[in-house]
Amino acid sequence: MKSLLIQLLLLIIPPLVPGLPYGALEDLYNPEYDYDEDNEVSEEVAVMKAPGFISETMNLVVNEGETIRLPCIVTRLQGFVLLWKKNAHIITVGDQILGNPDSRYYLEAKENGNNLVIKLAGPGDEGEYVCQVSAFN
Repeated sequence: MKSLLIQLLLLIIPPLVPGLPYGALEDLYNPEYDYDEDNEVSEEVAVMKAPGFISETMNLVVNEGETIRLPCIVTRLQGFVLLWKKNAHIITVGDQILGNPDSRYYLEAKENGNNLVIKLAGPGDEGEYVCQVSAFN
């Protein structure tokens, strides 16, 4: 039985919100207030904070034929979407598997994330898997 090397990386992609500086991602929906000349609150602005990862980067060695579960769990997912990539090619966005899906690949939904599951792992499943968090626009 052959051993397979699987690498899991976790990345956060900043949201592409025009006019919103990356540093403004300090609090998810944390109100910031704009005061007028009478020191009255004139406008409330919702600011989004990028989620952090609960899952950790890992290197796995699995046996051919085993089931692989790659976790991607974040601190909060509201306003963001998870993308899975295999060797730099996007294979999932949100809860959808893209392209010609291999029925051995599927997503297990979890609170604030998911697991990418690969049944009956084979040599073609070796590689670098990346879970990315991106703004949901």
